[in-house]
Amino acid sequence: IASLEKKIETLTEETKAEMVQLLQEKSDTEYKASQLHEANLDISTNMETLESKKIDLERRLEEAHNSIRSYQVNIAELENKMKKKVESIADLELTIDTISDQHEKLQMESSHHKEEERDIFALEKTVEEKSNQIASLEKKN
Repeated sequence: IASLEKKIETLTEETKAEMVQLLQEKSDTEYKASQLHEANLDISTNMETLESKKIDLERRLEEAHNSIRSYQVNIAELENKMKKKVESIADLELTIDTISDQHEKLQMESSHHKEEERDIFALEKTVEEKSNQIASLEKKN
């Protein structure tokens, strides 16, 4: 009986030691589970923050794309205006060339008219002189 009691006592002490060890492992496991739970909460919070930042970045990217499209439209409009102005300048240059050619022609015509006026004036003077000579000759006769 003493030997059985000794075995029971040994088994009881071993069982108690195993129970203490199991309780310690349970406590460690619960602590690790608690830490994992906190880590999961942190990860969830970080994921939500990242998702929020992602949404904000996507919105800002869309706004940037819209701005770029707007600038592209403005640039195209400015290019069209510039083309029209260049065409307008080319038209004005043609008009200036035409006016310049007409001015040269008018100067030449004016020069011819001046020469004709001088010739007419010279003829009138000659006619007047001849008329005076004729009148003088008629008086003498």
